[in-house]
Amino acid sequence: MERLSEGFQGVGGMRRAEARATLQRYFAAYQSVHLTVYDVQAEGRERVRCRVDFAGHPRDVGGLAGLLPSSAIYRFDLELATEAARLVVVRASWEPWTPPDS
Repeated sequence: MERLSEGFQGVGGMRRAEARATLQRYFAAYQSVHLTVYDVQAEGRERVRCRVDFAGHPRDVGGLAGLLPSSAIYRFDLELATEAARLVVVRASWEPWTPPDS
């Protein structure tokens, strides 16, 4: 969370505190999580686009394993800025991504 700007804005107007709470709930539902970042495209230091593969093992509590996905792919678009001598995410948008048919 220290890499999110205090003024962070995400999808649907999500603010920093809401992003923290959302991530905490999401990751608490999984026994293990693995993220792979690829296809990174940078436009200077101000913008980064990438895809992220998510693979996880949902906890087997209260039926979570049957409700939560074990894998997903998202495309992220990040706007960056330097604050207090470190690079932080100011804005982020993301959407599910499906690979095109071969």
